[in-house]
Amino acid sequence: MRFDLAVILALFILAAHSSLAEEDTAEYWLLKSAQEYQSGQYQEAIDSIDKAMIKDSQNGSIWMLKGLIFETQGRLQEALQCYNRSAELDSQNVVAWYARATTQLLLGLVDQSLISFDKAIEIDPQYKELWYDKGNALLNSKRYEEAIACYDQAISLNSSWAWPYYNKGMALADLGRHEDALQCYENATSLEPNYAKAWSQKGNSLAALGRYEEAIDAFDKALMLQPEDPIALSNRAQAMQDLERYDEAVDSFDQSINISPNSSVPWNSRDRSLGSMGRNEPANEAWKGPQDLSYSHITFSNNSGQSNEDAVIIMNATGEEDGVGSEYYYLEKRFGKQGVDWEMEMQSLIGGEDDRFYDKMDVRLSTGEMISIYFDITDFYGKWQEDLKI
Repeated sequence: MRFDLAVILALFILAAHSSLAEEDTAEYWLLKSAQEYQSGQYQEAIDSIDKAMIKDSQNGSIWMLKGLIFETQGRLQEALQCYNRSAELDSQNVVAWYARATTQLLLGLVDQSLISFDKAIEIDPQYKELWYDKGNALLNSKRYEEAIACYDQAISLNSSWAWPYYNKGMALADLGRHEDALQCYENATSLEPNYAKAWSQKGNSLAALGRYEEAIDAFDKALMLQPEDPIALSNRAQAMQDLERYDEAVDSFDQSINISPNSSVPWNSRDRSLGSMGRNEPANEAWKGPQDLSYSHITFSNNSGQSNEDAVIIMNATGEEDGVGSEYYYLEKRFGKQGVDWEMEMQSLIGGEDDRFYDKMDVRLSTGEMISIYFDITDFYGKWQEDLKI
């Protein structure tokens, strides 16, 4: 979340001057809470902020800090309530509207989030991070042209900031405009030469344009910066495969698989490379994707998964990694290993009004049909949040 740094720095400054506040006043407890938040003592920070609230419940800064503490703990619904109250108390507080917008986005409330972004931008149209994050919300909603317009606004406010170029490139690539996307990635890597993801996406656009040798060079640069990026390794291997450099492709696929053995994409592509070399036996034996992992302890409800209300409930997962892995296992069992285009899946977290959490998986079937499957992840998502508090 982009507003965090500004908020935290302000709190640090306030905390540094805590000696100026008289004891047992709203300001004293606010500053004490800020110090406790800074040191990671979140429960103590909440206790202190509650005491500040008793002294002055109409102070928007108090509500703002309490929201930030809740958000850090993953208690997003409670955080949003605090940010809402802060914005009500000070309707011109751009940070409160910003915090509200980003938290709504995390909860899957995209339309509400965009309204909050617009309000924040109305207050301070020169706040480049607002344009950037609004662009991200639109990008995640596949509203690519609108996202590009927001990134252009962010770039106009700071042309030396690499991130908007990178995300603009993502939007352009999703529109199939790979030449334009390539220019954005080149801008991003020029501004930030160690931006591994930008090098990797540059490789993807070069590959989409059939410029495979250049694509491999870009993937190599990304891997110099992040040697264990399984996606860059897999995509580099795919470019090698397109050049019929099958031995090198298999080696790169193997590296990807060793890092991320649960992804079906490199396994399937490796199979094709081996097949092209007439080495079918290892390929047939190689597949050890999700169906070979043990999820016998996981229980899935019989719901259709077509909506939050009819979400497939995942039970008995040991934690986030186990639970998310079981989602892929479910999709494969339901539609078949070859029934899903695994490169086209998209995942988003949604918070329901019933205080439950859902994963929405957008996948393209082998028939070309796009579908959405909703999983109720409250059981293991809750366990993950408890782990974070420790």
